[in-house]
Formats: sequence, structure tokens, C-alpha cells
Amino acid sequence: MPEHPTAFSNDTAFLVGTAPRTTAETVALLTESWFRRQPWAGSDIKALVIRDGHALNVTVCVPALAGHLSSSAEFEDVVSHTAQELTNQLLGRLPGPVTVVCNTRNSRTGPLSGQYFTVSGSAIDYGEDGLVGRGNARSGLITPGQQAGNEALFGKNPAYHVGKVGGWLVDEASRTLAEQAGPCRIAVMWRNGSTYPEPASLDITTTHPDPAHEQLVRDALRRTDWVPDLVDNQRYLPTVVPAAELLAELDPPTRP
Repeated sequence: MPEHPTAFSNDTAFLVGTAPRTTAETVALLTESWFRRQPWAGSDIKALVIRDGHALNVTVCVPALAGHLSSSAEFEDVVSHTAQELTNQLLGRLPGPVTVVCNTRNSRTGPLSGQYFTVSGSAIDYGEDGLVGRGNARSGLITPGQQAGNEALFGKNPAYHVGKVGGWLVDEASRTLAEQAGPCRIAVMWRNGSTYPEPASLDITTTHPDPAHEQLVRDALRRTDWVPDLVDNQRYLPTVVPAAELLAELDPPTRP
């Protein structure tokens, strides 16, 4: 609009972008994707990944869809088989030990308590709608080891709301910086009315800090092409990343 020639934040917000995904983050997404490929598995799959040095411990909660399995014993068999397949894939790609366990409630409170059978594929069968959940982050991950922002993404207007536009900007800025500087974290605070390239505060964390990084990030924050990506490309539409793509991220780098 003539009175607003520069894009600006419509509210006070703090947003954080990181790139690239860590190994633990990739494994979490891969675990969901790996189980979602199974015809008997529902959608309410949650994966907890704990890294201790090079060792990874993965805990999965996975439901079965009614009508696909005939017994509790069959459920136990297919879950264990799928977990072992995933374990083998990870052991072939990662430098340390890997443990994958499923539906762990079963081991503590009785032989049938971990039998998660559903009609819908989720806990909505039991009256839990899960609209907010534990995070609903742009990445599809809940990352307590990473600094987090204060803005939710979903439900925000993709044309102007800082919760969505600012998230896109910091994600693009961190992706751009990571291509040149390696793993990075960008934390941005905007006041209501701040122009996006001139936030109230900007914090950049890289392995090897360089004064040139700030200009690179500010250039990314000047971008105004978010609407096609957010709307037409449905950038943040909740989705399951293909397992093959995630496995490729974990493949050891090839040497000439």
C-alpha cells in the first residue's frame, strides 16, 4: 500500500530459525515416516529421540488401525519387525549404537496396556483432538535442545502476519547462511511496526562467526516473495517427509 512501501511486522514477535537439521531431528522425522508407510499403522505416531554422544535411543508410540491386524500378538510382531528394520537402516548409516523401542507403556503396566488399536488412527477415538499438541512447530519437530521462538505458525494469515511471515523469513535466512557457513541459528525479535530487514534485535550463531554473516541474513530478511511459497507451495502444510529423502540425509558423505 502507498502508506506502507516496506513490509513490516504486524505484532511483537520472537522467531528462531536453524539449519540444517541435526541427526537426531532427521531420525525423529524418519521414524514417523518409516512407520507411516505400514498399511496397518495409524497417523498418531510420536517419536522421541535422545542422543548421548554418538548413541541414539528412539522411543516410538505407534497405533494400529482396526481391521488390519487380527490379534494383539500380530500387533506385537509387526511393530517389532518394523522397529528392527528401522534399526538396521540406522546402524548402517550412523557411527554409534542405535536402539528403537515401541509402545513402552506395555512393559511397565501390564501385557495389554501397550496395545494401541484405533478406528481413526489417532487418539481422537478417546476424545483427544490434539489440535495444539506439544509444539506444532514449523519443522514438525519439538526441539528442547534448540532455542525456540514465541510464535505459533498455524492459523496465521500468510500475507502479513509475523507469526507466519517471520517464520518463513528466519527459515530462509538460516538456510541461506547454512549453505555458506555450516550449522547456524538465527534469532530475531521484531517490534510491532518494525520493518523485517531492521528487527529490534538479531542474534546469529555459527561455528565460525564472521561479520559478513549479518549482511547475508539481513539480505534474506529483505525478501518479499513469501506468499507464493506459503500459499501455492503450501510450505508449512503438515506432511510426512518421504523416508528415502531422510535416509539420504543420513548417508555418509561420499569421498572421491
